[in-house]
Amino acid sequence: MAGLMSYAIPTITGEVKRHFRDRMWAVRVPRGVQELRNRVRLARRDLIQWPGSVEPSLAELAACAGCTEEEGGRGLEALNSSSALEDLLASE
Repeated sequence: MAGLMSYAIPTITGEVKRHFRDRMWAVRVPRGVQELRNRVRLARRDLIQWPGSVEPSLAELAACAGCTEEEGGRGLEALNSSSALEDLLASE
């Protein structure tokens, strides 16, 4: 029974996370863009976590996220579009 549980729990948890990651977007967004959005979101959070911090530049954000400025721009667009959707849904 322990062998089944050690296999089943991570497998089922992974499938549930994958379902929500792939289905919670109003528009089908490629997984790579979703992952890039998350890297940019975490990098932005790290860069502005101290009081008095200013909004990071695209170059700083890209360097912290480990991507090019072009990729960082796409990640920001995805981040801003999902934020706008969340704001719209929250105002209803």
